Amino acid sequence: MHFQVNGRDDSSSMKITGYRCKDYCKIDPVDPDDEVRGEMLWSDPDTWTNLPEGQELPEEGDEVVIRKGWEVVYDIETSPIFKSLEINGKLSFKRGQPALLQSFAIWIRAGEVDVGTEDEPFDSTVEIRLHGNNTSPS
Repeated sequence: MHFQVNGRDDSSSMKITGYRCKDYCKIDPVDPDDEVRGEMLWSDPDTWTNLPEGQELPEEGDEVVIRKGWEVVYDIETSPIFKSLEINGKLSFKRGQPALLQSFAIWIRAGEVDVGTEDEPFDSTVEIRLHGNNTSPS
């Protein structure tokens, strides 16, 4: 599946509609974070309180979770390839800086991804690259 939105013509917006599981699947409710945290930078080790001890930032192969109540600004140029990224809070991208976010799977579960709006269009490029296919381990 490929999406390209260049913002230079009438294709400057994209809407993706999510659907519940096609077949039965049990999904546990999203656990809220104990505290609502303000805007945090992806590159700041203090953002990632849910990583294993001694690990400062998400690494290649990690199952990354942006928890409910978190607002994370992706401020690095290129990510490692994650096993999965689950978004229960808000993920936005630093303005004026190109970004490449890579994962085998991205699940916008109880959150949102913000790459600009009609009133405040994004002023650079964001590429979200999914690796693998429906048989990939994620």
